[in-house]
Amino acid sequence: AHASLLLTRRKATGAVPPHPIGCGVSLRHIDERTRAALASNFDFVMLPMPWRALEPEEGGYQWQAIDPWMEWSRRSRASVMAGPLVSFSPAALPDWIYIWEQDYDTIRDLLYEHLERVVGRYRDYVTSWNVVSGLHVNSHFPFNFEQLMDLTRMATMLVRKLHPQGRIIVELRQPFGEYYAHNQRSIPPSMYADLIVQGGIDFDSLGLRLLMGQAVSGQYARDLMQVSNLLDHFGGFGKSVHVTFGAPSEPVTEVMIASPQGDQPVDPNCGHWRKPWSPQVQSHWLEAMFQLAISRPFVESVAWHELMDHPAIELPLSGLVSEDFQPKPAFRRLVTFRAALKQPVKAQKKVMELDDEPIHTDE
Repeated sequence: AHASLLLTRRKATGAVPPHPIGCGVSLRHIDERTRAALASNFDFVMLPMPWRALEPEEGGYQWQAIDPWMEWSRRSRASVMAGPLVSFSPAALPDWIYIWEQDYDTIRDLLYEHLERVVGRYRDYVTSWNVVSGLHVNSHFPFNFEQLMDLTRMATMLVRKLHPQGRIIVELRQPFGEYYAHNQRSIPPSMYADLIVQGGIDFDSLGLRLLMGQAVSGQYARDLMQVSNLLDHFGGFGKSVHVTFGAPSEPVTEVMIASPQGDQPVDPNCGHWRKPWSPQVQSHWLEAMFQLAISRPFVESVAWHELMDHPAIELPLSGLVSEDFQPKPAFRRLVTFRAALKQPVKAQKKVMELDDEPIHTDE
């Protein structure tokens, strides 16, 4: 109810951002139906740029997965948020980089060259750069505190130098910070955000990545009040905020988890929101989370993490469209929510009502 009042006030004062709603894609989805859905139903596209895909062999860059997307964005005049450019998750890193995992100076030099190549090639197509993502979690490389901060500073400074007009985002993964309990080399998310702000690192927005419904670290279900408090906390750092959400349309079993998290046990009781996950629960969760986020005056944009289901998706069954190209209720609800944002307050009626029944708690 509070978020609804705040959103109405934000609309009445004309403070809703011009491009508030986005969606992520997979590089493998290159068909025209997917691109048409993106162009007509979203304000911007989050285009991944994993180092693994761009440079599978050292020095051997392959641009064929990215170039068609960039040409499409120019033809369709779609805004592109590219990245993350720097991420040390196994899904993003090329295999050959692990040869240097104990050599920080070499890793830093390789990253510098990589950023120069990528940003220099695509700066005319991209409006926003997700420059670094999840460095504070530090769960795969033995970097210390000073090295993590140095990488953040180097990456943001270089991207700013190469593309002064681009919006620079530093993304926080696992923003509730559970990972710090078992990894003392990591940095708590609030501390990391405070350090990069107080340290004068040049960036425009904090990114918050909130995926829920999978039994891996950082993806246990949270209620609306916890998410609301989290947003308000990170809105207090004096930077605009970009939020990425994701939740499954069916319960995620241990078999579906593509990348087990090493020594972190898989907990089948990862939680759900009011009822076990289903297409209807996912759609209501999406509406609630998007309304919570976009009602905040400091939130610049909100996105769903991926449009379509596919075998390698980070959170299984969390796409807005199934693998056989069937839109889920969450997709229709997001389109309706976006349309409501663009309506004048006086003309807006109950735009969020669909045919499915509302979800109530057992009480």
